[in-house]
Amino acid sequence: MMIMVKREITYTRKKGGKIIALCNPGMTWSPLDEDMAITHIEFNIHSYYVNFPDLGPIPIKVLQDENGRYLGTDPNVTNHNLLDDLPDC
Repeated sequence: MMIMVKREITYTRKKGGKIIALCNPGMTWSPLDEDMAITHIEFNIHSYYVNFPDLGPIPIKVLQDENGRYLGTDPNVTNHNLLDDLPDC
């Protein structure tokens, strides 16, 4: 049985305004490309979150728009994708 691990995201890799990888330097899984992170979230393999001092831990979700699936912070918590605010990895 696999145990789902919560992984903190401290950096992101972006290309053309799109998040293409999640990072946490020093972790063996980092960087993790977007497609693999989406698979982990959708199949409950791992969960991911960002931690902002004034907001606390905020889950990263798989969201969808007219361009397809993408990673973003939980829209029930914040209407701004906080992944965009993280430094580049």
